[in-house]
Amino acid sequence: WDHVEKCLRAACGACGSNGRMEFRLSEAASSLEFLVSVLGDDIVGPGATAGDTDASAFRGRPAYALFSPLGLRESTKVTFRWLARTWAKYAPMVGERGDEHCTSKMSHNANRCLMALGKLACLISWVFCSTQGYEMDNENLSLLIKDVLLTEFQNLPRSEQKSLLLSVLLSMDADYAYHLQIFMGEVLEMTSDLQMCGIF
Repeated sequence: WDHVEKCLRAACGACGSNGRMEFRLSEAASSLEFLVSVLGDDIVGPGATAGDTDASAFRGRPAYALFSPLGLRESTKVTFRWLARTWAKYAPMVGERGDEHCTSKMSHNANRCLMALGKLACLISWVFCSTQGYEMDNENLSLLIKDVLLTEFQNLPRSEQKSLLLSVLLSMDADYAYHLQIFMGEVLEMTSDLQMCGIF
């Protein structure tokens, strides 16, 4: 788990000159994408859908050991905490208007980090549901995620909060997490925002 958390926080820790930022963000993105690739097949298997959570099948898989030291509830909170913090830091860089102080490579690699973190958040959500016997669109998980996100964004203006919350939801892009994404939209009162983005 220590290695997983190191990868989760790597993008937020990137700093320095533009060239150094490009390298650090590329390095962070590659690590996160590797985790998604390796853990994805082991946790959910290829072609998984939203109704495939099966605790008995998952418990024997190697990836289960990665999350057990902290407890799955805390692991889930940590994962969404870093997803939120990374969005808060890099949203201006990957937005439509961009950031005049960053290079295209920085923006590209920051976006890679955000998308990979979103997929990892989906994976840890799957683990949480699988071991608890929940469906992905359950209230326990959704309220846990909501609490983490609202806590991270609580000191920001309302408009910025809403934009970041939507960005987080959109980055939770995995077929097996579709129902979680939709239910989170309801919990955060952002169903219409998701619909405007073509998710319903």
